[in-house]
Amino acid sequence: MKDFLSDIQNMNYPFDKNTFNLVLDLYNNPKKVFKDNKTINNYITDNGLGGFIFKLLNTEMDTRGKSVLRERNDYLDRLTQDIEKYPYVVTLNNKWIRVDGVNNDKEFNINNIKHRFYISPLREDLYRFSIKLYDKFKENNINFSFKVLDEKYRYNKQHRKDAITIFVDDNNFDDVYKSLEDFSLENKGLIRRCHKPSVITMNFSNWLGYSKEEQNQKDPSSYIGNFAYCFKIALENFCSDYLRKGEYVIIPKKDKEHNYEDVKYNADSFFENSNYYDLRLYELTKEIINNDNKNELYSYLVTALKINNYDIDNFPVSKNKIKIKRPNE
Repeated sequence: MKDFLSDIQNMNYPFDKNTFNLVLDLYNNPKKVFKDNKTINNYITDNGLGGFIFKLLNTEMDTRGKSVLRERNDYLDRLTQDIEKYPYVVTLNNKWIRVDGVNNDKEFNINNIKHRFYISPLREDLYRFSIKLYDKFKENNINFSFKVLDEKYRYNKQHRKDAITIFVDDNNFDDVYKSLEDFSLENKGLIRRCHKPSVITMNFSNWLGYSKEEQNQKDPSSYIGNFAYCFKIALENFCSDYLRKGEYVIIPKKDKEHNYEDVKYNADSFFENSNYYDLRLYELTKEIINNDNKNELYSYLVTALKINNYDIDNFPVSKNKIKIKRPNE
């Protein structure tokens, strides 16, 4: 069998300024996801700046189709019926439906995940896509573990770019990747309708995202969440040093709901005693980051990623579509 994992590991995909610029563009243009400033302010207040960044990196606007709750229930019924015939574990947890299928003849450890694949079908295709993927894994008799966004907990038209997340270890990587390649050839219509992966994941053929599972990070359960955390840290350090270089910065915004007006900030007063800290940090970044100093912010982000054990020279991000050649190509 073709060694797909070695092909990926031998690729060169460093974290570079192109990827940084894509992230910064999302940060500077949040109305691609949020409808107005009030919605932005409320979201940051409720979820923090890290949660806000995560949503920007991992959200696609998808207004097609009505609720697919019925398809969700049919999918869950199918999984539940199969539990009696196959050694599968189905979990409903934290707004996800997860299924783990284990072939006892092959080594696989769901607690030792080292890779993730991400797929974002159209909202109306999500469960049709999921059941076909589930059947393909079963047909190929491989170890698999993947979760699907639970429609029961979604109340708007925003769709996650990791709506289907597949967990992979080194031992089943090639089996899973080959199954995904076969699936793409058999379901070209569904594949063409998929949203693009997040800008901070490697992009396989414009529909399949990939990331390595980094260890010893603040939030190893979420690759995109950990990147959002690193970006927030970079913003904090950048703003702190910026303020220390001068006397103060005035944030001219006024938010009636949170009752603050124009305020002069220096580094000590801002970072040690600031109500609505994350919201004010967001306003401060909007005030001071520009084309002249964004390269400096890039260096802060690289530092934050390194501190969190990312290998910057071998980072699972690519600005280009990547296609791993099959054995007969």
